[in-house]
Amino acid sequence: PLQALTTLNEPLFLEAARALAERTLRDGGPSDAARIGYAFRRCVARAPTDAELAELMSLLKQQQARLESTQAWTMLARVLLNLDETITKE
Repeated sequence: PLQALTTLNEPLFLEAARALAERTLRDGGPSDAARIGYAFRRCVARAPTDAELAELMSLLKQQQARLESTQAWTMLARVLLNLDETITKE
């Protein structure tokens, strides 16, 4: 939706994504899967399904291949914060 596209580029949204990424790296656990679960729960208040986890792991691996760790996690956090489920809580 238009709201999601607007949110994606807001400076505050970018700062929130960076903060979520840093907190996830600090407190999210010892593995990428645990960290994704941690960040996902912070955004939508539930654990990711196996399919969601697999998709997010794939995205993270792509980002890690081209970006520094915190930047890759910030990209993943941007996706999570931009989920319709996060924005509307439905």
